[in-house]
Amino acid sequence: VVNLGPGSAADLTVSQELSPGVIPLSAAPAGYIIYTNAGVPTVTYTNLGLLGSGGVMDLTVTARPTVPEIITGIARANSSVLDPLKGN
Repeated sequence: VVNLGPGSAADLTVSQELSPGVIPLSAAPAGYIIYTNAGVPTVTYTNLGLLGSGGVMDLTVTARPTVPEIITGIARANSSVLDPLKGN
C-alpha cells in the first residue's frame, strides 16, 4: 500500500479479494481476518493504523490454489481521512 498524500491515512484498512479457486492460509502483518463473501475468499486487515504521506506498507497473503488457473486479486484500501485528490 502506498499513500500518495497529501495527508496521512488514519485508521487504514485493506481488503484483498482472491480468485474463487484459492484458499487463503495466512497473512502478514497481524490483525487480519479471512472469510468468504459470495464465494470469493477475502483477507481483510481491520486496522493497520496510520500511514503517513509518501508512506509504504507491505502486506502479504499466503494462499493455496485448489484448481489450475491464473490467480488474480483485487485489493481495496480505505481510511477514515477523506482524500482531497480524487485521482489518488
